[in-house]
Amino acid sequence: MNPVDFSRLRDPSPTPASELCDCGGSALMLMTMGGFARNPIFCLICEGEVEPTHLGLTQLEVDAVANWRTAYGAVDALELDSRAYEVWAQSELTRVDSPINQEAFELVRILERRRPTYFNFWQGDEVYERCPVGGEPLTAVDGNPGRTVCQRHRIVVLGSRPLRDDLRTRARPVVPHNATDGPRIVACCVRCIVVNDGYLYEERITFWQTNDMDVAQRRALRDAREYADNIGGVALAFTQCYGMDELPDEDAIEVFSLIRQSDLPPHEYIDRYFSTGTEFTQRDNWDA
Repeated sequence: MNPVDFSRLRDPSPTPASELCDCGGSALMLMTMGGFARNPIFCLICEGEVEPTHLGLTQLEVDAVANWRTAYGAVDALELDSRAYEVWAQSELTRVDSPINQEAFELVRILERRRPTYFNFWQGDEVYERCPVGGEPLTAVDGNPGRTVCQRHRIVVLGSRPLRDDLRTRARPVVPHNATDGPRIVACCVRCIVVNDGYLYEERITFWQTNDMDVAQRRALRDAREYADNIGGVALAFTQCYGMDELPDEDAIEVFSLIRQSDLPPHEYIDRYFSTGTEFTQRDNWDA
């Protein structure tokens, strides 16, 4: 018998250890992360990626997961990126009987043979007080109060409680850590890029009071598109999200951090990435 090929569920670059499930993965969550990750299987408790080789999947099951991720991720990307298809994509993502959601429920049944599994039902900016499938009450996830589930329909959504009520109980790490009480995401800052007339590239970093990075990026990109429309520009389909582990209620709170490896000496690094001579800063004459 040929070994199972998991390549369709692996990203070109290995997932960092800090983003893998480190709690044992007693329950699974099926979600696409906006189409950014090839493996859509995550831990319901710590929300780290679950290594698919640990689940004993067959080749047919691996292919079924990969096929669904491709289809669902494409619709998800259309909702996020293309205004022309946004309404249609939202309909497909929210209709219980849409093909991509029906396939997700079938995958949940397959994965249930290994571990309890829930489908991360798309909710956009909605806050569900009851199950979007059957209207049943939602219950908080033990160990991850930021999520609520419907046990009957195996649905998981973001919880409806105010963010400040569970700031310190989210289980997703934002930096590598070994301790179980390491840093947690409490809010997000997202960088977007808007192109204006004359190829002026504007970087905007916005703050979002959500502890879900996927939600923050969706909201930030929508905000960037509205901003771009107002100035006659275009928002690029690009986001960088930083998960904050504390709220900015005092000075010196880090709101964004991006680490870039470079062999350049300090002055050349600054000149290449931050001070090229074409930036508009306070010393520039904007009316010229």
